[in-house]
Amino acid sequence: MKKTLKLQLVSLALLSAGVWIYLSAQSVKGRLSFIRNFIPDFLWAMAFNFSLAPIFKELFGRKYLVATGTVCFLCGTLYEVFQYIGICKGYGDGIDVVVYFTATLLSCNLIKKYYTKEKKK
Repeated sequence: MKKTLKLQLVSLALLSAGVWIYLSAQSVKGRLSFIRNFIPDFLWAMAFNFSLAPIFKELFGRKYLVATGTVCFLCGTLYEVFQYIGICKGYGDGIDVVVYFTATLLSCNLIKKYYTKEKKK
């Protein structure tokens, strides 16, 4: 299976898991509300990064991880800023920015390991 297809399938699985968690956890209240509020955002950011990586690898060569991570993090951060100032519906939350940053770092590391592992084969 091609590398691109594998990453796209991982991306689809992460996105599907995020949607499922978000919809399933609507009734969760209290301390466990972070499941509904932050885990889907984390999975969205990872899925977005996994989707962009093969495209940006073709466009930017060795610097693809920097480009992928920057675009992913900026998109998430801008969305939170737009929510905060009222352009988009929602509640702009600083913790979401931290979640996007963490997801971006983790997914970039996983993508780098994936491409390094595939290169050794």
